[in-house]
Amino acid sequence: MFREDEIIVLDAVCNEYAECLLTVEKGGINEETLRRLAPGENPDEWKSVYENNKTVSQLVSFQILDIYVDSTSHVKCLCVCEANYRDWKTPEDRYLFILQIEMMKIDLWEVKSSQLLSTARKADVVIIRDDITNAVKFIPKKGGDRK
Repeated sequence: MFREDEIIVLDAVCNEYAECLLTVEKGGINEETLRRLAPGENPDEWKSVYENNKTVSQLVSFQILDIYVDSTSHVKCLCVCEANYRDWKTPEDRYLFILQIEMMKIDLWEVKSSQLLSTARKADVVIIRDDITNAVKFIPKKGGDRK
């Protein structure tokens, strides 16, 4: 079992990483923060993808939903993020993203990989946890409620 102070550190690292991932202006990212949090990532590749896709995004909120502990030095964090987002094919709106962030601890916690598991327009969906599989997923809002 992880101590509360360790969970606070994991939350902070995941939040900063989500900020790098989902706060993009004119193809720009926070390269210094990305290098510190995820030394295995290539900021130039990130910038190239964002520039090619004409991505503009601003992280609005972030929350860790689950922490899967493989060992005291290896975890996977399941997170939900909300962002104002647009790219060349996606109209500007508020979107939700379900993200898995894999982290390793050598001296400090570092992001080893991340995977976008799902995304949806916030006005169209509700986030639920499946009773049988325990998976976090989006389901369509009923009755066309678009608030």
